[in-house]
Amino acid sequence: MIHANSIRAYRQIKSWGLVGQRQLEALTVLIEAGKPLTVTEIHGIQRGGSTGDGEFWRNNLSARITELKDRGVLEEVGDRKCDVTGNLVQVVWFTGNLPSGAPGKTNNKLSRAELVDELLRDIGKVRKRYPTDSSRLGELYATIEDNLEQLKKLL
Repeated sequence: MIHANSIRAYRQIKSWGLVGQRQLEALTVLIEAGKPLTVTEIHGIQRGGSTGDGEFWRNNLSARITELKDRGVLEEVGDRKCDVTGNLVQVVWFTGNLPSGAPGKTNNKLSRAELVDELLRDIGKVRKRYPTDSSRLGELYATIEDNLEQLKKLL
């Protein structure tokens, strides 16, 4: 079963573009499988059940998995017999953490702090476009802006 923190981290990674496309594809396979997998199993699922389309793709995937481990998104959670090769190999699974350290290629070229700035600008635009006399809505806008400012300080 997938822990709620892992699902939350996956959704944030995907929506914020915190990892590269190939890394995201590997994470998606793991989420959809719902269990730890070997690199070869991930590769087979990505390639429609076939692992016979070359070592290049598996080696490329192995590098992406290593990057995700190095950034704290995945971890090795044990050894088991691979369903594809029959060999005893390591399996990887989510840590529930967002990526740390400097990202490689990403889907979104903005840094995390720049994303927060963009959100703050968007909230300001919404407030101007849809002014309200509701004090409760004004408080909610202020709370969101305060939380984003605090998040920005942590990044």
